[in-house]
Amino acid sequence: VNSSEEGIELTALSNSGLELRECVVSVSRGTARVDITVEQPGADLKFSLPRNPEQSGYEQSELEIDVKSNVAWTPVPRCEWIKTDETERQGNDKLEVEIGRTPLHEPRSGYIFFYNGDKLFYKLQITQDYPAAKKRCSYARTTDGGDTWGWCAEPSISATSKTMGATNNG
Repeated sequence: VNSSEEGIELTALSNSGLELRECVVSVSRGTARVDITVEQPGADLKFSLPRNPEQSGYEQSELEIDVKSNVAWTPVPRCEWIKTDETERQGNDKLEVEIGRTPLHEPRSGYIFFYNGDKLFYKLQITQDYPAAKKRCSYARTTDGGDTWGWCAEPSISATSKTMGATNNG
């Protein structure tokens, strides 16, 4: 705090903690008093993701995340299919994340927890989704060896041409 004839200057050091902190400055002159409360937020963490990841869906992929923070942070994946270097970092840095291939054809979610020391202060959720099957249209026999032909347009995961009612005339 600096005081001069022009006024009072209050300078706060950056908050490297996780919690909001508050300072009350009281200015008195005679019987008049003014209390000024200054609040400073705690840890700040922001992410920037690529607009178009190189790979997506159920395939294994790598993701580079720009992390901007005013505190030290350590990323810790909380599921077996998300991997990253769990080294503590200070401030702004890039985080390389490896996302494993999903054996399931269903969406799944996992987390990367961010710690400052031993305190958890942020959870980043990553969701991996299997791409929808593409509809197709083919003209084929409706039964193996049958004489009736028709259009088959609905995909069915793990169905064979025999169970789908189409044949290979190759």
